[in-house]
Amino acid sequence: MRPQGLLRMTVTMETVLQILALLNLIGITFPAAVPPRIPQFLTDRLHISPKEYNYLVHNGFLRPKDYQFTFEPEEDITTVSDAITRFQEFYRIPMNGEMDDRTRSMMWEPRCGYPDIGEAIHNESNNADYARKWPHRRHHRVRRYDIAGGRYKWDSTHITYSIVNYPTRGQIKPWELRNTIKRAFRVWSDVTPLEFTEFTGHRVNEAMIRIAFLKGRHSHDLEHPIFDGPDGDLAHAFSPKSGWGEVNGDIHFDDDDLFTMDDDDRGYNFFQTAAHEIGHALGLDHSDDPGALMWPHYHFMRDFRLPKDDILGIQALYGPEGSTPSVVKNAVETRPKLAPTVPSRKSYCQAGFSAVTSISGSIYTFKGKNYWRSWRRLLVTPKDGRKIYDKWYNLPANIRAVYHRRDDRTVFFRGSKYWVYFGSRMEEGYPRPVDELGLPKGVDAALSKTKAKTFFFKGNQVWRFDEKKQAVDRGYPKMIEEVFKGIGNKVTAAFRHDDGNSYLLRGKKYYLVAKGKYEAEPGYPRKFTADFLGCAPLTE
Repeated sequence: MRPQGLLRMTVTMETVLQILALLNLIGITFPAAVPPRIPQFLTDRLHISPKEYNYLVHNGFLRPKDYQFTFEPEEDITTVSDAITRFQEFYRIPMNGEMDDRTRSMMWEPRCGYPDIGEAIHNESNNADYARKWPHRRHHRVRRYDIAGGRYKWDSTHITYSIVNYPTRGQIKPWELRNTIKRAFRVWSDVTPLEFTEFTGHRVNEAMIRIAFLKGRHSHDLEHPIFDGPDGDLAHAFSPKSGWGEVNGDIHFDDDDLFTMDDDDRGYNFFQTAAHEIGHALGLDHSDDPGALMWPHYHFMRDFRLPKDDILGIQALYGPEGSTPSVVKNAVETRPKLAPTVPSRKSYCQAGFSAVTSISGSIYTFKGKNYWRSWRRLLVTPKDGRKIYDKWYNLPANIRAVYHRRDDRTVFFRGSKYWVYFGSRMEEGYPRPVDELGLPKGVDAALSKTKAKTFFFKGNQVWRFDEKKQAVDRGYPKMIEEVFKGIGNKVTAAFRHDDGNSYLLRGKKYYLVAKGKYEAEPGYPRKFTADFLGCAPLTE
Protein backbone atom coordinates (compact mmCIF):
# COMPACT_ATOMS: atom_id res chain seq x y z
CA MET A 1 0.00 0.00 0.00
CA ARG A 2 2.81 2.42 0.78
CA PRO A 3 4.36 2.42 -2.75
CA GLN A 4 0.93 3.09 -4.32
CA GLY A 5 0.37 5.99 -1.91
CA LEU A 6 3.76 7.44 -2.78
CA LEU A 7 2.95 7.12 -6.46
CA ARG A 8 -0.34 8.97 -6.02
CA MET A 9 1.48 11.72 -4.10
CA THR A 10 4.10 12.01 -6.85
CA VAL A 11 1.46 12.34 -9.54
CA THR A 12 -0.42 14.91 -7.48
CA MET A 13 2.69 17.02 -6.91
CA GLU A 14 3.56 16.76 -10.58
CA THR A 15 0.09 17.98 -11.50
CA VAL A 16 0.36 20.87 -9.05
CA LEU A 17 3.71 21.91 -10.50
CA GLN A 18 2.27 21.82 -14.03
CA ILE A 19 -0.67 23.98 -12.95
CA LEU A 20 1.67 26.48 -11.28
CA ALA A 21 3.82 26.59 -14.39
CA LEU A 22 0.75 27.18 -16.55
CA LEU A 23 -0.36 30.03 -14.29
CA ASN A 24 3.11 31.52 -14.58
CA LEU A 25 2.86 31.28 -18.38
CA ILE A 26 -0.50 33.06 -18.35
CA GLY A 27 1.04 35.83 -16.29
CA ILE A 28 3.81 36.21 -18.87
CA THR A 29 1.70 35.97 -22.01
CA PHE A 30 -1.04 38.30 -20.84
CA PRO A 31 -0.06 40.33 -17.79
CA ALA A 32 -3.63 40.99 -16.64
CA ALA A 33 -4.13 37.31 -15.82
CA VAL A 34 -1.72 37.01 -12.89
CA PRO A 35 -0.05 40.10 -11.36
CA PRO A 36 3.71 39.65 -11.70
CA ARG A 37 6.11 39.51 -8.81
CA ILE A 38 8.24 42.63 -8.65
CA PRO A 39 11.37 43.28 -6.60
CA GLN A 40 10.80 44.76 -3.16
CA PHE A 41 13.05 47.72 -3.92
CA LEU A 42 10.54 48.91 -6.55
CA THR A 43 7.71 48.82 -4.03
CA ASP A 44 9.84 50.63 -1.45
CA ARG A 45 11.11 53.38 -3.74
CA LEU A 46 8.20 53.97 -6.12
CA HIS A 47 5.24 52.77 -4.00
CA ILE A 48 3.98 50.66 -6.91
CA SER A 49 1.94 47.48 -6.43
CA PRO A 50 2.08 44.42 -8.74
CA LYS A 51 -1.39 45.36 -10.05
CA GLU A 52 -0.24 48.90 -10.95
CA TYR A 53 2.95 47.60 -12.50
CA ASN A 54 0.85 45.15 -14.52
CA TYR A 55 -1.34 48.05 -15.72
CA LEU A 56 1.73 49.83 -17.13
CA VAL A 57 2.76 46.68 -19.00
CA HIS A 58 -0.71 45.98 -20.42
CA ASN A 59 -1.17 49.55 -21.65
CA GLY A 60 2.21 49.83 -23.35
CA PHE A 61 4.05 52.14 -20.95
CA LEU A 62 6.48 49.34 -20.03
CA ARG A 63 7.98 47.46 -22.96
CA PRO A 64 8.96 43.74 -23.01
CA LYS A 65 12.64 44.68 -22.71
CA ASP A 66 11.85 46.93 -19.79
CA TYR A 67 10.05 44.41 -17.60
CA GLN A 68 12.60 41.61 -17.90
CA PHE A 69 14.34 42.76 -14.74
CA THR A 70 18.11 42.62 -14.51
CA PHE A 71 17.91 43.06 -10.73
CA GLU A 72 20.17 46.08 -10.94
CA PRO A 73 18.13 48.30 -8.59
CA GLU A 74 19.06 51.74 -9.88
CA GLU A 75 18.56 50.80 -13.53
CA ASP A 76 15.23 49.06 -12.87
CA ILE A 77 13.96 51.90 -10.70
CA THR A 78 14.75 54.34 -13.52
CA THR A 79 13.01 52.12 -16.08
CA VAL A 80 9.77 51.82 -14.11
CA SER A 81 9.86 55.48 -13.03
CA ASP A 82 10.15 56.48 -16.70
CA ALA A 83 7.08 54.33 -17.45
CA ILE A 84 5.10 56.08 -14.71
CA THR A 85 6.22 59.44 -16.11
CA ARG A 86 5.02 58.44 -19.59
CA PHE A 87 1.65 57.50 -18.10
CA GLN A 88 1.46 60.86 -16.29
CA GLU A 89 2.41 62.73 -19.47
CA PHE A 90 -0.24 60.89 -21.50
CA TYR A 91 -2.98 61.68 -18.97
CA ARG A 92 -1.79 65.27 -18.43
CA ILE A 93 -1.14 65.06 -14.73
CA PRO A 94 1.99 66.31 -12.87
CA MET A 95 5.00 64.19 -13.86
CA ASN A 96 7.10 62.97 -10.93
CA GLY A 97 7.70 59.30 -11.85
CA GLU A 98 6.02 58.03 -8.67
CA MET A 99 2.70 56.35 -7.92
CA ASP A 100 1.10 59.25 -6.03
CA ASP A 101 -2.62 59.42 -5.21
CA ARG A 102 -3.55 61.37 -8.35
CA THR A 103 -1.75 58.91 -10.61
CA ARG A 104 -3.32 55.96 -8.85
CA SER A 105 -6.85 57.37 -9.04
CA MET A 106 -6.46 58.14 -12.76
CA MET A 107 -5.21 54.62 -13.42
CA TRP A 108 -8.28 52.88 -12.02
CA GLU A 109 -11.08 54.83 -13.68
CA PRO A 110 -13.43 52.70 -15.85
CA ARG A 111 -11.92 52.50 -19.32
CA CYS A 112 -11.49 50.75 -22.63
CA GLY A 113 -9.31 47.63 -22.53
CA TYR A 114 -7.38 48.63 -25.68
CA PRO A 115 -3.76 49.59 -24.79
CA ASP A 116 -2.83 53.28 -24.68
CA ILE A 117 0.55 53.08 -26.43
CA GLY A 118 0.57 51.54 -29.89
CA GLU A 119 3.26 49.99 -32.05
CA ALA A 120 4.07 53.20 -33.92
CA ILE A 121 5.38 54.74 -30.71
CA HIS A 122 7.68 51.77 -30.16
CA ASN A 123 8.94 51.88 -33.74
CA GLU A 124 9.58 55.58 -33.49
CA SER A 125 11.63 55.21 -30.33
CA ASN A 126 13.97 52.83 -32.22
CA ASN A 127 14.55 55.36 -34.97
CA ALA A 128 17.99 57.03 -35.04
CA ASP A 129 16.58 60.41 -36.12
CA TYR A 130 14.17 60.27 -33.19
CA ALA A 131 17.01 59.52 -30.76
CA ARG A 132 18.97 62.54 -31.99
CA LYS A 133 15.96 64.84 -31.80
CA TRP A 134 14.73 63.61 -28.39
CA PRO A 135 17.87 62.43 -26.54
CA HIS A 136 16.26 62.94 -23.11
CA ARG A 137 13.04 60.99 -23.80
CA ARG A 138 12.34 57.29 -24.18
CA HIS A 139 9.09 57.87 -26.12
CA HIS A 140 7.52 60.78 -27.95
CA ARG A 141 3.76 60.76 -28.47
CA VAL A 142 2.79 61.17 -32.13
CA ARG A 143 -0.74 61.93 -33.33
CA ARG A 144 -2.56 58.66 -32.85
CA TYR A 145 -4.13 58.66 -36.29
CA ASP A 146 -0.67 58.42 -37.87
CA ILE A 147 0.02 55.06 -36.23
CA ALA A 148 1.90 52.51 -38.36
CA GLY A 149 1.38 54.64 -41.48
CA GLY A 150 -2.28 53.66 -41.56
CA ARG A 151 -1.38 49.98 -41.87
CA TYR A 152 -4.16 48.84 -39.54
CA LYS A 153 -7.19 49.73 -41.63
CA TRP A 154 -9.67 47.98 -43.89
CA ASP A 155 -8.98 47.73 -47.63
CA SER A 156 -12.62 48.45 -48.44
CA THR A 157 -14.95 51.36 -47.78
CA HIS A 158 -17.92 48.99 -47.54
CA ILE A 159 -17.60 47.31 -44.15
CA THR A 160 -19.86 44.59 -42.80
CA TYR A 161 -20.71 43.97 -39.15
CA SER A 162 -22.84 41.58 -37.12
CA ILE A 163 -24.22 41.20 -33.59
CA VAL A 164 -23.34 37.78 -32.22
CA ASN A 165 -25.32 38.00 -28.97
CA TYR A 166 -26.99 40.45 -26.59
CA PRO A 167 -26.25 41.66 -23.02
CA THR A 168 -27.60 39.63 -20.13
CA ARG A 169 -27.65 42.59 -17.73
CA GLY A 170 -29.82 45.69 -17.86
CA GLN A 171 -33.00 46.55 -19.71
CA ILE A 172 -31.69 47.07 -23.27
CA LYS A 173 -33.99 45.34 -25.74
CA PRO A 174 -32.47 43.63 -28.82
CA TRP A 175 -34.10 46.10 -31.24
CA GLU A 176 -32.78 49.03 -29.15
CA LEU A 177 -29.28 47.59 -29.21
CA ARG A 178 -29.35 47.08 -33.00
CA ASN A 179 -30.55 50.62 -33.61
CA THR A 180 -27.94 52.04 -31.23
CA ILE A 181 -25.11 50.15 -32.89
CA LYS A 182 -26.32 51.34 -36.29
CA ARG A 183 -26.25 54.92 -34.95
CA ALA A 184 -22.75 54.39 -33.54
CA PHE A 185 -21.48 53.28 -36.96
CA ARG A 186 -23.13 56.35 -38.50
CA VAL A 187 -20.88 58.54 -36.31
CA TRP A 188 -17.97 57.45 -38.52
CA SER A 189 -19.76 57.14 -41.88
CA ASP A 190 -20.99 60.76 -41.59
CA VAL A 191 -17.41 62.07 -41.90
CA THR A 192 -15.85 59.48 -44.25
CA PRO A 193 -16.71 57.53 -47.42
CA LEU A 194 -17.31 54.43 -45.27
CA GLU A 195 -20.53 52.45 -45.61
CA PHE A 196 -21.70 49.87 -43.08
CA THR A 197 -23.97 46.87 -43.65
CA GLU A 198 -25.24 44.50 -40.98
CA PHE A 199 -25.00 40.75 -41.57
CA THR A 200 -27.60 38.60 -39.81
CA GLY A 201 -28.67 34.96 -39.72
CA HIS A 202 -26.27 32.46 -41.25
CA ARG A 203 -23.89 35.26 -42.30
CA VAL A 204 -23.12 36.48 -38.76
CA ASN A 205 -19.67 34.88 -38.68
CA GLU A 206 -18.75 36.21 -42.13
CA ALA A 207 -18.89 39.87 -41.06
CA MET A 208 -15.69 41.89 -40.91
CA ILE A 209 -16.64 43.30 -37.47
CA ARG A 210 -18.39 40.96 -35.03
CA ILE A 211 -19.89 42.39 -31.83
CA ALA A 212 -20.31 40.18 -28.75
CA PHE A 213 -20.98 40.39 -25.01
CA LEU A 214 -18.55 38.16 -23.10
CA LYS A 215 -17.16 37.61 -19.61
CA GLY A 216 -13.79 36.86 -18.00
CA ARG A 217 -11.40 34.74 -20.06
CA HIS A 218 -13.22 34.19 -23.33
CA SER A 219 -10.67 32.78 -25.78
CA HIS A 220 -8.44 29.72 -26.16
CA ASP A 221 -5.63 32.21 -26.95
CA LEU A 222 -3.81 32.86 -23.66
CA GLU A 223 -2.65 36.28 -24.92
CA HIS A 224 -6.24 37.39 -25.54
CA PRO A 225 -7.37 40.19 -23.15
CA ILE A 226 -9.38 39.08 -20.13
CA PHE A 227 -12.39 40.95 -18.79
CA ASP A 228 -12.10 41.89 -15.11
CA GLY A 229 -15.69 42.10 -13.89
CA PRO A 230 -17.77 45.25 -13.19
CA ASP A 231 -16.33 48.76 -13.49
CA GLY A 232 -12.89 47.94 -14.89
CA ASP A 233 -12.30 47.40 -18.61
CA LEU A 234 -15.71 47.99 -20.18
CA ALA A 235 -14.85 46.67 -23.65
CA HIS A 236 -12.00 46.02 -26.06
CA ALA A 237 -11.62 45.80 -29.81
CA PHE A 238 -9.07 44.49 -32.31
CA SER A 239 -7.81 46.62 -35.19
CA PRO A 240 -7.90 45.15 -38.70
CA LYS A 241 -4.67 43.38 -39.80
CA SER A 242 -3.25 43.70 -36.29
CA GLY A 243 -2.03 40.11 -35.96
CA TRP A 244 -4.87 38.79 -33.80
CA GLY A 245 -5.96 36.34 -36.47
CA GLU A 246 -9.62 35.31 -36.37
CA VAL A 247 -10.65 38.18 -34.04
CA ASN A 248 -9.19 41.02 -36.16
CA GLY A 249 -11.82 43.78 -36.28
CA ASP A 250 -14.03 42.26 -33.58
CA ILE A 251 -15.54 44.18 -30.63
CA HIS A 252 -16.17 42.60 -27.21
CA PHE A 253 -18.17 44.19 -24.38
CA ASP A 254 -17.81 43.01 -20.79
CA ASP A 255 -21.13 41.38 -19.97
CA ASP A 256 -20.45 41.93 -16.25
CA ASP A 257 -20.84 45.68 -16.80
CA LEU A 258 -24.22 47.38 -16.95
CA PHE A 259 -24.89 49.42 -20.11
CA THR A 260 -27.78 51.83 -20.52
CA MET A 261 -29.17 54.13 -23.19
CA ASP A 262 -28.89 57.19 -20.93
CA ASP A 263 -26.34 58.92 -18.73
CA ASP A 264 -27.19 57.91 -15.19
CA ASP A 265 -25.63 56.26 -12.18
CA ARG A 266 -27.00 52.84 -13.09
CA GLY A 267 -24.52 52.08 -15.85
CA TYR A 268 -22.45 53.18 -18.84
CA ASN A 269 -23.83 54.83 -21.96
CA PHE A 270 -23.82 52.12 -24.59
CA PHE A 271 -23.97 54.40 -27.64
CA GLN A 272 -20.78 56.30 -26.79
CA THR A 273 -18.95 53.17 -25.61
CA ALA A 274 -19.85 51.42 -28.88
CA ALA A 275 -18.78 54.40 -31.01
CA HIS A 276 -15.41 54.41 -29.21
CA GLU A 277 -14.84 50.68 -29.81
CA ILE A 278 -15.88 50.99 -33.45
CA GLY A 279 -13.08 53.55 -33.78
CA HIS A 280 -10.60 50.84 -32.76
CA ALA A 281 -12.23 48.30 -35.09
CA LEU A 282 -11.65 50.75 -37.94
CA GLY A 283 -7.96 51.20 -37.05
CA LEU A 284 -7.75 54.10 -34.59
CA ASP A 285 -5.53 54.11 -31.53
CA HIS A 286 -6.33 55.94 -28.29
CA SER A 287 -6.05 59.72 -28.22
CA ASP A 288 -4.30 61.74 -25.52
CA ASP A 289 -6.88 64.53 -25.96
CA PRO A 290 -9.26 64.32 -22.94
CA GLY A 291 -12.08 65.77 -25.04
CA ALA A 292 -11.83 63.12 -27.77
CA LEU A 293 -14.15 60.16 -28.17
CA MET A 294 -11.01 58.01 -28.41
CA TRP A 295 -9.76 59.10 -24.96
CA PRO A 296 -9.14 55.81 -23.11
CA HIS A 297 -11.36 56.44 -20.07
CA TYR A 298 -15.12 56.42 -20.04
CA HIS A 299 -16.57 59.94 -20.10
CA PHE A 300 -20.13 60.83 -21.08
CA MET A 301 -20.38 63.62 -23.67
CA ARG A 302 -23.67 65.56 -23.54
CA ASP A 303 -25.18 66.73 -26.86
CA PHE A 304 -22.78 64.35 -28.58
CA ARG A 305 -20.98 65.45 -31.76
CA LEU A 306 -17.82 63.74 -32.96
CA PRO A 307 -14.88 65.90 -31.77
CA LYS A 308 -12.43 67.40 -34.25
CA ASP A 309 -9.55 65.21 -33.02
CA ASP A 310 -11.48 62.05 -33.90
CA ILE A 311 -12.59 63.44 -37.28
CA LEU A 312 -8.98 64.16 -38.22
CA GLY A 313 -8.02 60.68 -37.08
CA ILE A 314 -10.55 58.71 -39.11
CA GLN A 315 -10.12 60.92 -42.18
CA ALA A 316 -6.36 60.36 -42.07
CA LEU A 317 -7.14 56.66 -42.59
CA TYR A 318 -10.08 56.75 -45.03
CA GLY A 319 -10.39 60.31 -46.31
CA PRO A 320 -13.26 62.82 -45.85
CA GLU A 321 -16.87 62.22 -46.79
CA GLY A 322 -17.35 62.16 -50.55
CA SER A 323 -13.68 61.47 -51.30
CA THR A 324 -12.34 58.52 -53.27
CA PRO A 325 -9.59 57.02 -51.12
CA SER A 326 -7.04 54.45 -52.30
CA VAL A 327 -9.27 51.54 -51.26
CA VAL A 328 -11.73 49.62 -53.39
CA LYS A 329 -15.09 51.36 -53.18
CA ASN A 330 -17.96 49.05 -52.25
CA ALA A 331 -15.89 45.88 -52.60
CA VAL A 332 -17.57 43.91 -49.82
CA GLU A 333 -15.14 41.81 -47.80
CA THR A 334 -16.24 38.85 -45.74
CA ARG A 335 -14.45 36.99 -43.00
CA PRO A 336 -13.06 33.62 -44.15
CA LYS A 337 -15.32 30.66 -43.48
CA LEU A 338 -14.68 28.85 -40.21
CA ALA A 339 -12.19 26.01 -40.61
CA PRO A 340 -13.72 22.53 -40.95
CA THR A 341 -13.16 19.89 -38.30
CA VAL A 342 -10.38 18.32 -40.38
CA PRO A 343 -7.75 21.08 -40.85
CA SER A 344 -7.04 22.33 -44.35
CA ARG A 345 -3.63 21.99 -45.96
CA LYS A 346 -2.78 25.52 -44.86
CA SER A 347 -3.26 24.66 -41.17
CA TYR A 348 -0.23 25.14 -38.92
CA CYS A 349 -0.54 21.41 -38.20
CA GLN A 350 0.48 20.66 -41.79
CA ALA A 351 3.12 23.39 -42.04
CA GLY A 352 6.83 22.93 -42.56
CA PHE A 353 8.38 25.87 -40.71
CA SER A 354 11.31 27.88 -42.05
CA ALA A 355 12.79 28.63 -38.61
CA VAL A 356 12.32 27.51 -34.99
CA THR A 357 13.78 28.67 -31.69
CA SER A 358 13.22 28.29 -27.94
CA ILE A 359 12.95 31.37 -25.70
CA SER A 360 12.24 31.08 -21.95
CA GLY A 361 10.72 27.64 -22.41
CA SER A 362 8.39 28.64 -25.27
CA ILE A 363 8.80 27.32 -28.81
CA TYR A 364 8.59 29.98 -31.55
CA THR A 365 8.03 28.77 -35.12
CA PHE A 366 8.22 30.97 -38.22
CA LYS A 367 6.77 30.75 -41.70
CA GLY A 368 6.28 33.62 -44.17
CA LYS A 369 4.90 36.70 -42.39
CA ASN A 370 3.74 34.83 -39.29
CA TYR A 371 4.99 33.17 -36.15
CA TRP A 372 3.40 30.71 -33.71
CA ARG A 373 4.24 30.22 -30.05
CA SER A 374 3.65 27.05 -28.03
CA TRP A 375 4.41 25.96 -24.48
CA ARG A 376 4.38 22.34 -23.36
CA ARG A 377 2.42 21.28 -26.43
CA LEU A 378 -0.10 24.10 -25.84
CA LEU A 379 -0.51 26.59 -28.69
CA VAL A 380 -0.86 30.03 -27.07
CA THR A 381 -1.18 32.17 -30.20
CA PRO A 382 -4.13 32.06 -32.63
CA LYS A 383 -4.18 29.06 -34.93
CA ASP A 384 -3.29 31.21 -37.93
CA GLY A 385 -0.40 32.79 -36.01
CA ARG A 386 0.62 36.40 -35.41
CA LYS A 387 2.47 38.83 -37.62
CA ILE A 388 6.23 38.79 -37.03
CA TYR A 389 6.46 42.58 -36.98
CA ASP A 390 3.87 42.76 -34.18
CA LYS A 391 6.38 41.17 -31.77
CA TRP A 392 9.78 42.01 -33.29
CA TYR A 393 9.48 45.58 -34.53
CA ASN A 394 10.97 46.22 -38.02
CA LEU A 395 11.89 42.56 -38.53
CA PRO A 396 11.03 41.43 -42.09
CA ALA A 397 9.06 38.37 -43.12
CA ASN A 398 10.46 35.08 -44.46
CA ILE A 399 13.05 34.55 -41.73
CA ARG A 400 15.19 31.54 -42.65
CA ALA A 401 17.08 30.85 -39.40
CA VAL A 402 16.96 32.02 -35.79
CA TYR A 403 18.62 31.21 -32.46
CA HIS A 404 18.48 32.59 -28.92
CA ARG A 405 21.88 33.41 -27.47
CA ARG A 406 22.91 32.92 -23.85
CA ASP A 407 23.07 36.72 -23.39
CA ASP A 408 19.28 36.81 -24.00
CA ARG A 409 19.66 38.21 -27.52
CA THR A 410 17.74 36.63 -30.39
CA VAL A 411 19.51 36.49 -33.76
CA PHE A 412 17.56 36.24 -37.04
CA PHE A 413 18.90 35.41 -40.51
CA ARG A 414 17.52 35.99 -43.98
CA GLY A 415 19.55 35.97 -47.16
CA SER A 416 22.68 38.10 -46.84
CA LYS A 417 21.67 39.86 -43.59
CA TYR A 418 21.19 39.15 -39.91
CA TRP A 419 19.37 41.00 -37.12
CA VAL A 420 19.98 41.00 -33.34
CA TYR A 421 17.09 41.73 -30.94
CA PHE A 422 16.86 42.18 -27.19
CA GLY A 423 13.25 41.43 -26.33
CA SER A 424 11.18 43.16 -29.02
CA ARG A 425 13.75 45.83 -29.84
CA MET A 426 16.38 45.69 -32.54
CA GLU A 427 19.89 46.38 -31.31
CA GLU A 428 21.51 49.50 -32.75
CA GLY A 429 23.42 49.06 -36.01
CA TYR A 430 21.39 46.18 -37.44
CA PRO A 431 20.79 44.55 -39.86
CA ARG A 432 24.36 43.65 -40.77
CA PRO A 433 25.89 41.46 -43.51
CA VAL A 434 26.20 37.72 -42.77
CA ASP A 435 29.60 37.48 -44.45
CA GLU A 436 31.21 39.54 -41.66
CA LEU A 437 30.68 36.46 -39.47
CA GLY A 438 32.40 34.23 -42.00
CA LEU A 439 29.10 32.51 -42.81
CA PRO A 440 27.53 31.88 -46.21
CA LYS A 441 24.48 33.77 -47.42
CA GLY A 442 21.12 32.08 -46.98
CA VAL A 443 21.80 29.80 -44.00
CA ASP A 444 19.06 27.22 -43.48
CA ALA A 445 19.21 26.83 -39.70
CA ALA A 446 21.08 27.87 -36.55
CA LEU A 447 21.64 25.83 -33.37
CA SER A 448 23.10 27.22 -30.13
CA LYS A 449 24.47 23.82 -29.03
CA THR A 450 26.56 25.13 -26.13
CA LYS A 451 27.20 28.48 -24.49
CA ALA A 452 30.30 28.97 -26.60
CA LYS A 453 29.46 27.23 -29.88
CA THR A 454 26.68 27.78 -32.42
CA PHE A 455 26.19 25.60 -35.50
CA PHE A 456 24.93 26.98 -38.81
CA PHE A 457 23.53 24.77 -41.55
CA LYS A 458 23.29 25.31 -45.29
CA GLY A 459 22.67 22.61 -47.84
CA ASN A 460 24.61 19.52 -46.75
CA GLN A 461 27.24 21.46 -44.77
CA VAL A 462 27.57 22.78 -41.23
CA TRP A 463 29.71 25.62 -39.80
CA ARG A 464 30.75 25.78 -36.13
CA PHE A 465 30.88 29.36 -34.84
CA ASP A 466 32.76 30.54 -31.75
CA GLU A 467 30.58 33.10 -29.95
CA LYS A 468 33.47 34.56 -27.96
CA LYS A 469 35.80 35.01 -30.93
CA GLN A 470 32.90 35.81 -33.29
CA ALA A 471 34.52 33.64 -35.95
CA VAL A 472 34.06 30.26 -37.63
CA ASP A 473 36.25 27.51 -36.15
CA ARG A 474 39.15 26.19 -38.18
CA GLY A 475 38.36 23.09 -40.22
CA TYR A 476 34.76 24.10 -41.01
CA PRO A 477 32.52 23.74 -42.94
CA LYS A 478 32.05 20.00 -42.73
CA MET A 479 29.43 17.63 -44.01
CA ILE A 480 26.48 17.54 -41.60
CA GLU A 481 26.69 13.76 -41.19
CA GLU A 482 30.32 14.08 -40.05
CA VAL A 483 29.28 16.20 -37.05
CA PHE A 484 25.72 15.08 -36.28
CA LYS A 485 25.36 11.35 -36.76
CA GLY A 486 22.11 9.76 -37.85
CA ILE A 487 20.22 12.81 -39.14
CA GLY A 488 21.26 12.84 -42.81
CA ASN A 489 22.71 15.75 -44.75
CA LYS A 490 19.87 18.28 -44.58
CA VAL A 491 18.61 20.47 -41.70
CA THR A 492 15.84 23.03 -42.30
CA ALA A 493 15.49 24.34 -38.71
CA ALA A 494 17.06 23.67 -35.31
CA PHE A 495 16.88 24.77 -31.69
CA ARG A 496 18.20 23.99 -28.23
CA HIS A 497 15.33 23.67 -25.75
CA ASP A 498 15.34 24.44 -22.02
CA ASP A 499 15.81 20.72 -21.29
CA GLY A 500 19.35 21.05 -22.68
CA ASN A 501 18.63 18.82 -25.67
CA SER A 502 18.97 19.84 -29.30
CA TYR A 503 16.22 19.35 -31.87
CA LEU A 504 17.05 19.30 -35.57
CA LEU A 505 14.25 19.48 -38.15
CA ARG A 506 14.06 18.34 -41.73
CA GLY A 507 10.73 19.38 -43.16
CA LYS A 508 7.90 18.30 -40.85
CA LYS A 509 9.98 15.83 -38.82
CA TYR A 510 12.68 16.25 -36.20
CA TYR A 511 15.55 14.41 -34.57
CA LEU A 512 16.51 14.64 -30.89
CA VAL A 513 20.21 15.00 -30.04
CA ALA A 514 20.72 14.68 -26.29
CA LYS A 515 22.66 17.21 -24.23
CA GLY A 516 26.40 16.75 -24.66
CA LYS A 517 25.95 14.35 -27.60
CA TYR A 518 26.14 14.66 -31.40
CA GLU A 519 24.10 11.66 -32.51
CA ALA A 520 20.35 11.28 -32.99
CA GLU A 521 18.56 9.30 -30.29
CA PRO A 522 16.85 6.00 -31.23
CA GLY A 523 13.20 6.25 -32.29
CA TYR A 524 13.58 9.35 -34.43
CA PRO A 525 12.56 11.16 -36.61
CA ARG A 526 9.18 12.07 -35.14
CA LYS A 527 6.50 14.54 -36.22
CA PHE A 528 7.30 18.05 -34.98
CA THR A 529 3.81 19.57 -34.88
CA ALA A 530 2.41 16.57 -33.01
CA ASP A 531 5.10 16.69 -30.30
CA PHE A 532 5.50 20.46 -29.92
CA LEU A 533 2.29 22.15 -31.14
CA GLY A 534 -0.33 19.73 -29.83
CA CYS A 535 -1.50 18.57 -33.26
CA ALA A 536 -2.99 15.12 -33.61
CA PRO A 537 -0.70 12.80 -35.62
CA LEU A 538 -3.57 12.11 -38.07
CA THR A 539 -3.66 15.79 -39.10
CA GLU A 540 -0.21 15.52 -40.58
